[in-house]
Parts: sequence; structure tokens; C-alpha cells
Amino acid sequence: MRSSRTVRDRTIHQLRHSGGPATAATRNLKIATSSNGTTFTTVANPRFAASQAPQLNTVAPSTKPKKVKFLRVTMQGSQSTSGAGRQYMGLGEVVMYGRPSDLVAPVISGVTIPGGQTIRSISGAAGFKIRAHLSEAGTMKGALTIPPAKARQLGIRAQIGTGTLGFTAAATKTMTMRLTAAAKNAIKNQPSLTVTAKLNATDTGANKARPVSKTVTLPHCPGRQSPARVSRPSVDSSVLA
Repeated sequence: MRSSRTVRDRTIHQLRHSGGPATAATRNLKIATSSNGTTFTTVANPRFAASQAPQLNTVAPSTKPKKVKFLRVTMQGSQSTSGAGRQYMGLGEVVMYGRPSDLVAPVISGVTIPGGQTIRSISGAAGFKIRAHLSEAGTMKGALTIPPAKARQLGIRAQIGTGTLGFTAAATKTMTMRLTAAAKNAIKNQPSLTVTAKLNATDTGANKARPVSKTVTLPHCPGRQSPARVSRPSVDSSVLA
């Protein structure tokens, strides 16, 4: 096939050789499909009666595979093991119906992290928020991580939260990533924390988007600053004399 297809059904036409006996018509078939010509998946094992030999017969596949570019049909037996059917099998025509497969990967764009988020807020019911646009229907998944060195220091995994967002069409939405209990407990006393949000997406045709990441440093809570370093005042020795 010149282009990929999503299989709808298959019509098998068993055609006897001109003047040939019905015993040589194919009885058992194995139908398999592939997207690369190397790995094939069996989708149907039809069995035909002798009366079906001179006509088109519809075969419903067990699955409807996507991105099909190769079709393999294996004749596994004739209508009879006697006469001509003992010597050969005949199959005249194979027709596959389908529609062009979706080969275009979705695109993640316009990724922003809303301001005002803090360690305290993302550890609570609000979770970590990130906004993004997906170019078509599909599913977007997110992972929130901290630097490996920080994770080792805190004694937790680098991935501290996840989120999932569904799209029925192209749209811009806000995803909420929920933190694990271990992460919430470990980061609660940190004065600040650098986190990276990574987004992946898959469309309805199983095409994957290029991942997009965004990094931000969060304060512990609104308006909190790091403690100022206190220095000892200098003393004029002449005053003490």
C-alpha cells in the first residue's frame, strides 16, 4: 500500500481457477497486517464453505489495527483433501477497506506556569498548575520533578508529582499535578524549591508529541524571603578608653 490505513474490514474473494474444481478453492485463511513489513499481527482466521468460493465474502477482523501498510494472507487448506484439492489451493482476490491513518503528531505549545504558586500551595489541594495548548484531540500527561541532588538530600524520588489532561479537540487547558505524600512531607520546610514540569501528549491515532519542559523556582509561601544574615556592629575603641 502506498500509504498507511486504519482497517475497517476485509473482503475476501475466493476465485476458482478457470474450469477448476471446487475442491481446490481455499477453505482456511490467516490474515495478518503490519506497519513495517517485518512484524505481523493476525487479525482474522476465516473458514469458508464450498458454496462461498465463487463470491465476495466479508471478513470482520478481530481488531482494527492502525497504520497498516502491509497485508499478508496465508492459505492454510483447501475445501477437500481429495482430487484437485489434494494438489493445490486457489485464491483469486483480496480487498482491504479502510481509511487513511492519522500520521501527524500532536504539538504542545504555549506552555506557561501561572504565577503565585508556592511550596505551601502545591503541597495542598490546589496542586501544581501548568497551562498548555494541544493541537488536536488526545491525552496530555505531566511529571513534576526536582533536581536529582535535591532529591537525594531530601531522601525522596526526583519525580514528586503527576497529572493527566484529556482533550476532545485542539484547546488550551490548565493541568493540575498532584504531589506524592512523601514529597509533601519532605519539602514542607524548604525555603525555596526548583521544580521542572515535563509534558507529553498522545493523540487518538497513537502519535506522540515532542515533550516540552518548563522550570520554575517556588518560594515557601507568598512574600517570604530568605533570612537576612546578621552582622555584629563595630565598636569604636576610643569610646571605651
